[in-house]
Amino acid sequence: MPELDDALVELSSWLTENEIRHMVIGGFAVTVWGEPRFTRDLDVTVSVPADKFGQIIDRICARFPSLSGDPLKFVTETRVLPIMVEAVPVDLIFAVLPYEEDAIARARPIHLKDASVPVCSPEDLILHKIVSPRPRDHEDIEGVFRYRHAELDYGYLDPRVEELADALSDRNMLDWYRRLRERWRNR
Repeated sequence: MPELDDALVELSSWLTENEIRHMVIGGFAVTVWGEPRFTRDLDVTVSVPADKFGQIIDRICARFPSLSGDPLKFVTETRVLPIMVEAVPVDLIFAVLPYEEDAIARARPIHLKDASVPVCSPEDLILHKIVSPRPRDHEDIEGVFRYRHAELDYGYLDPRVEELADALSDRNMLDWYRRLRERWRNR
């Protein structure tokens, strides 16, 4: 994935230089913390103050081609700005929830091609994916447990999974998480 790595370093370096807090999520983060898998694109969450939204979107689009005809409108409606970095499609996801801001603060730097790139923590990756109904996301969570179960911060993770399950009235999600955790507890 050399072109993916190059694009990520270029984007992360630019975001850092422009003082835009960010973290990598999605398939790339899964590859860092769990089961390696192929991905063709990047997903990056960015933190932008509400009063600078338009200005930051303009700066991003001046540097990287937008895949949206009206970037500000698209971000306002979807919270996502699709751009191209070199030949790699990137979804910039604009953080609006306190959880996302906390996750960005907890992101862990990884070394990639002589650069430091913030990747969401394995716990936050689990939280991000556990609300999804997609089987692929549940497989990704299982991969994180397979590779990282001994180092996960359960004091952080457990109450947040419970909060999500309560907020979504989804007892199945909580039961599934507890079974998965129990399966990996003694390995």
